[in-house]
Amino acid sequence: MQVNDTSIEGLRHAEVVALIKAGGRETRLLVVDPETDELFNRLGIVPTSIHLK
Repeated sequence: MQVNDTSIEGLRHAEVVALIKAGGRETRLLVVDPETDELFNRLGIVPTSIHLK
């Protein structure tokens, strides 16, 4: 998952909130469904915006 093109994997809640607040008037979120998350985990890949179609 990402907030404003920054991976939030391993970040604490307060750090994620800070990223959201730093987005100002616009915040971009990247989330994946459980099946996609499982696939990426098996492949050892952290999903990012470059994986979007």
